[in-house]
Amino acid sequence: MQVFSNSAISLDGKLGPVNYDHMRLGTAEDLRRMSWLRSRADAVLVGGRTWRAWSLPLIEDPLVVRQPRSTPMINAVLTRSGAGARSGRFYAHPHTRPVFLAGPDAELEGLPPGTPIHRALHEPTVAWAVGILGAHYGVRNLLVEGGGALIAQLLEADLLHELNVTLCPLVLGGQGGPTLADGAGFDPSSLPRLELLSHDVVGQEIYLRYRVLPRAPGSGATG
Repeated sequence: MQVFSNSAISLDGKLGPVNYDHMRLGTAEDLRRMSWLRSRADAVLVGGRTWRAWSLPLIEDPLVVRQPRSTPMINAVLTRSGAGARSGRFYAHPHTRPVFLAGPDAELEGLPPGTPIHRALHEPTVAWAVGILGAHYGVRNLLVEGGGALIAQLLEADLLHELNVTLCPLVLGGQGGPTLADGAGFDPSSLPRLELLSHDVVGQEIYLRYRVLPRAPGSGATG
């Protein structure tokens, strides 16, 4: 499976404000590029907190990508708690299919009938979620749109192949705000390394595309 991410960040590396509310950082050009990245994917994966802040269908804009999909876009949510909307546009798009990847104690009552739910026996890790999406839904190209904890887990597990970042001319500040890669952090001796594949400057934004280099055996996050 090819796994790639897309994130818009502020100059200080933040995905959003300290309270984790949804905040659009990028311009219309960023949204256009997001649509093209989504068009490469069979599925989009987000964490529960990201989904709660932006519970709308995750699919390309048909005004940008005019070629219709042959199969629905999987909209996968990885959640420990199960908290979030039980109705609304996230469930109603004709070309998406919501799927929940949940912890064993997640409260998911009230979802629309027929919504797939997969429960982990223990902690629902992103590696487990990637395995479910490949085995049960035939996903070959997976786009991860946040949050930072998912991206950090993918890097730690050596499962992220490409990282797309829009650097926006903003400074959000705030200790504890969400960043591009959250979690425990990485050992300085075995940091994930990236290779810059392309960069574009459009207006005040910088679009960066990286290949994630394989990590050395035995490397991992700090405790």
